[in-house]
Amino acid sequence: MSNVVHSQPHPVSHYINVWVAVLALFIISITVSQLSNYRPLVLITAFGIATIQAILVGAYFMHLKGEKKYIYYLLFSMLLALAMLYFGTVSDNGHPSGKNWTTTDTLRIMKEHEGHPAGHTENNSTVHH
Repeated sequence: MSNVVHSQPHPVSHYINVWVAVLALFIISITVSQLSNYRPLVLITAFGIATIQAILVGAYFMHLKGEKKYIYYLLFSMLLALAMLYFGTVSDNGHPSGKNWTTTDTLRIMKEHEGHPAGHTENNSTVHH
């Protein structure tokens, strides 16, 4: 015989309540972005609400709330690695030429289009390699 204990499934109303909360947060996020012209408020609200939504979805729909505690150490480690990768490359990746690399195709295309209006090409075709 197996000694595995199966937890009782949540009632459907539990999932509907979480879904309603995620939907309400989405509506608040969209409303703030439409009503406010103050960009920092819009960004803070959007990313704050998106974080709360991700936590709700992970905790309830992905059932991480009932996981063992080591799952949070794995999650934190993954987020730390992601942050290190992002902040380690952010100084270079936003520019056509970085400190340690150059994007020759981007520089070539920029030189080809100098003097032309934005979005205008000689034959309106995309450059393929």
